[in-house]
Amino acid sequence: MKKLQALAALLCAGLIAAPVFAAPGPPASMSFAINADGSVARSDAGAKVAHGGPGNYLVSLSVNVPACTFIAGIGSADTTAPGAGTVTVAPGAGNKNVVFVNTYDATGSVTDLPFHLIINCASSTREPAAAGAVAADGSVTRNLGIGGVDHTGTGTYTVNIDISPFSTTCIYPATIGTGGTTVQLPGLVSVSAGSDASAFNVYTYDIHGNAADRGFQFFASCLD
Repeated sequence: MKKLQALAALLCAGLIAAPVFAAPGPPASMSFAINADGSVARSDAGAKVAHGGPGNYLVSLSVNVPACTFIAGIGSADTTAPGAGTVTVAPGAGNKNVVFVNTYDATGSVTDLPFHLIINCASSTREPAAAGAVAADGSVTRNLGIGGVDHTGTGTYTVNIDISPFSTTCIYPATIGTGGTTVQLPGLVSVSAGSDASAFNVYTYDIHGNAADRGFQFFASCLD
């Protein structure tokens, strides 16, 4: 007890420095299933959801995710078939631990729909092998192993990855949404392998299926 009291006195006097412990970072990935009313159906990490209005959800996490990317898709957590729709994602403005998710019906109108959300925080040296967020003009706003992005035409992007062969050994889902805080217009997105083995292509469309520039986020998981 006397030793502890003496140590405390030295700390208070500033004669020795207090130990510094690094704040724990986010896990490599976090997964969630959110019901249409904003309630959390499934989660492998602590999260609270604020349902701000039709199709508007703010997912608050217990860890900061300033360098993570978000992949989301319409889907229920039970046997109920959700209506047709699409989803966009964006990080919270000024907040490092929130994600904005907006859901839309097949006409592009905001509407409540259930969704699944995966947050990827892995670096390029761990699985997934790469991840990123790309603005509508092709500029990279979040980079986890991206070699660069070429905006080759309306709604057409080539994502270059510093791994080869990449496009023949990896899978790479994408979601409409940027690394900035501006919520994207609703749209559709698809991917294909690139002509170069170290690249893949992303195609974005408006809600009617017409080629249109949209920001997107993606992650890539490479097979052994």
